Amino acid sequence: MSRSRTSLWLAYEAMCESNQHWYVRYAETWTADRSEARRCVQAALDAVEPQWTTALGTVSPAAWVWRGLRAKAEQHPAAKGSSAGRIHSLLPSDQADILLLHHELHLPLAGAARLMGLAGPEALALLRGAERRLADGGN
Repeated sequence: MSRSRTSLWLAYEAMCESNQHWYVRYAETWTADRSEARRCVQAALDAVEPQWTTALGTVSPAAWVWRGLRAKAEQHPAAKGSSAGRIHSLLPSDQADILLLHHELHLPLAGAARLMGLAGPEALALLRGAERRLADGGN
C-alpha cells in the first residue's frame, strides 16, 4: 500500500473512531434500538469508505459524511415516538439534526457543528432558528 493510500485510510479510520459514538447515538434517535442504530451507522460508513477520497475533496468532508449518515437513518422508519421522527416532521433536516444533537443528546454546540461539518456561526444560526420555529409551533 502506498504512503498516500495509507494516509487516506488512516484519516478514514480516525474519522470513524472519533465520531462513531455520536453517529450511533444520533441513529438511535431514529431507530430507538441500539443494535439497529449500530447497523445503520455501519452501513453509512461502509458506503463512505470507497468514496473517501471524494469526501476529502469536498469543502467539508464531515458534512459529506453526515449527509450520508442522515440518508441511511432516514431510510429506517422512525420508531413510534422517536425524537428524530417528531423533530424532523417539524423542521428542515439541518435544523432538526443540530437540535437533536445539542438538546436531545447533550452534545456541546461546537461538537455538534464539527460532527455535521458546520462552522460555529452556521450551527448557532440553525439551532436558534430551530428553537424559534418550535416555539412558534413548528411554523
